[in-house]
Amino acid sequence: NGEVPGDVTRCTPCPDVNHITLGPAVGLQDCVCKRGFVANGTLCEMVKCPVLKPPKHGFFVRGTCGNVVNAGCGSRCKVGYTLIGSSVRLCQQDSKWSGKPPKCVVKRCPRLQPPHNGILACSPKIGNEEDFPVDAECRFSCHPGSYLVGSPLRTCLPLARWDGLPTTCKPIKCMAPPKVSNGVWHPEECMINRKLPFGQKCQLVCNNGFDREGPEVRECV
Repeated sequence: NGEVPGDVTRCTPCPDVNHITLGPAVGLQDCVCKRGFVANGTLCEMVKCPVLKPPKHGFFVRGTCGNVVNAGCGSRCKVGYTLIGSSVRLCQQDSKWSGKPPKCVVKRCPRLQPPHNGILACSPKIGNEEDFPVDAECRFSCHPGSYLVGSPLRTCLPLARWDGLPTTCKPIKCMAPPKVSNGVWHPEECMINRKLPFGQKCQLVCNNGFDREGPEVRECV
């Protein structure tokens, strides 16, 4: 009668809209999930990476991070911290995040050294091999006979550098006392040197027939 015996021939679609076939298909076994999806029985589920949390002392750039394939996650650190690891990570096809987990570590300033003939006192106190954390303060002072040049107080900034100027202690020197008519200064250095060292004493001796007015001894202080 011109009819082909048997069931009606027809094409049945794959069970999930995210299925594809890689060639001529003869059955459901030829339905595979497209890129970015993974099979779960006869259905396709979107590939997901583990949910990320922002690093301690840090935050996500966009507030939250998705975890589906090709989702990007950017991390930053709070003021006073620096990021170690990957600042941007992508959710990959193998459900793993690219890069390395980010960490926020406190920024530190390099150790300061006490100036020659000076004293350095810092807070908080740290070990001999450690650098200083942000907001640490260091105060400088000089031994007697020296005066301070630079910043007496320096603070570790969030940029991981010290504010202020480098500090040194320079020796105190005094101008030699002015010449006095009918008198000389002793010792001889008080008459020759233009600048005298700290602690130098100069004694005025008047010539015969003259009396001294004013202090007999002058000291460089």
